[in-house]
Amino acid sequence: VDLPQAIRLLTEIEGLSRLRISSLEPHDVTPELIHCLRYPQVCAHLHLPLQSGSDKILKKMGRRYNAADFLKVVGGIRRVSPNVGLSADVIVGFPGEDDHDFRQTCELVKSAGMSRLHVFKYSPRAGTPAYKFPDKVQEKEKERRSKALISLGRELSEEFHRKLVGKTVEILVEDDRTRNGWLQGVTRNYVRTWFKGPDELKGRVIEVRGQKATSDGLFCTAFA
Repeated sequence: VDLPQAIRLLTEIEGLSRLRISSLEPHDVTPELIHCLRYPQVCAHLHLPLQSGSDKILKKMGRRYNAADFLKVVGGIRRVSPNVGLSADVIVGFPGEDDHDFRQTCELVKSAGMSRLHVFKYSPRAGTPAYKFPDKVQEKEKERRSKALISLGRELSEEFHRKLVGKTVEILVEDDRTRNGWLQGVTRNYVRTWFKGPDELKGRVIEVRGQKATSDGLFCTAFA
């Protein structure tokens, strides 16, 4: 049984309301897997470890895809699930990465319309092929690129969240309140939400209306 078959079997479980797919390599996102986003139980969110938007760096990393492949996968996903949330892991400062490579990464995440970025600075590990690669990036430059990409990621997140302002969305309410007493939950496309309401809503799937977007999530009003 492959992953798409497993997902189809899981959607047949009576009472299952949500099924969230975890991290997938871009080359594993097949048409069969994308089709699974049509099932009402499957959440409209995928996490893809992009790593870089530069073909040169992707090749040095030993990745099995290039920037065009990645964008083709994203296009296929959006044709099936237009409101899908797409998050990605990105590494900055890999040996040999120059300013042009970094700009290509920034352009790719913007073109893909990512909803969330997880940014990591490359750190050498003994025993890995990259440990011996020349053209190491200075720590100060890695820090600069990391901050720039984190800032871009927050801009893209807020842009994605703004699309939900004024709209009714379904959330799964979590058990813990925030420190200021707000209830919180997560939408099907993995947007964190906050709203005021009673404890009876904890653990339930409810509908809320988006009121204010930030880079971290969406402030909402719950329906009575």
